[in-house]
Amino acid sequence: MNFSFLTNYVAFIVNLGDLLERWSNCSFRSTLHRVLVGGQERYSIAFFVFPSFNCVVKCLPTCHSEDDPPKYPPVTCGAYLMQRYEDTYVDRSS
Repeated sequence: MNFSFLTNYVAFIVNLGDLLERWSNCSFRSTLHRVLVGGQERYSIAFFVFPSFNCVVKCLPTCHSEDDPPKYPPVTCGAYLMQRYEDTYVDRSS
């Protein structure tokens, strides 16, 4: 899904990440982070928030039911993050 914003307005955008998608059982979707440069000056400030390394990320009780079971198994934040790093930065030439 793509969104366009008028350049003469101030915009505040929140990109939700993978862990919130897991917690919410896909009620909130993780987004691809892409920006098209339009030739005008712009400022971007990134602020990242992570749970502690040992925090168990599992579907919140209010986000699943018998008809809509959890879509992801529980995982620690650290294990998930390390797997994402491995998936992203593994040497794919071998």
